[in-house]
Amino acid sequence: MLKTGDKVVMHTCGEAYFPQNYGKVWTCRSDEEVRNEGEGIYEQRVVFLEGFSGCFATKYLQKVNAPNDEQVKAQEEKLEIYNKYFKEIHDLAEEWSRSVDHETMAQEIIQVNTSYLMQFAMLNKEG
Repeated sequence: MLKTGDKVVMHTCGEAYFPQNYGKVWTCRSDEEVRNEGEGIYEQRVVFLEGFSGCFATKYLQKVNAPNDEQVKAQEEKLEIYNKYFKEIHDLAEEWSRSVDHETMAQEIIQVNTSYLMQFAMLNKEG
């Protein structure tokens, strides 16, 4: 059963292939309800969609797991840390190739890895 706020996409119906609807994620503005209950082929499960006039048959809708704004922000924060980490490791690897003091470079790489591993652990603990 679809609920208010669920995210859905249209499929296998004429409306799904209109350019303005193709692949569009819709938000349900009502809970799923049954129209013409008990009337055989006339019985329909429908829902109202934000930005769509009239009700829409749920058999042509697929629920999607769209992330909310908080989840997107958390993923962006993780991605930013990963990008910083890989850039810093890349730069250290280039410096390693030019260095004659590999022991000091190895210690620096271990410190960078430890620092980022702690950040990753905190992010995973939070989210």
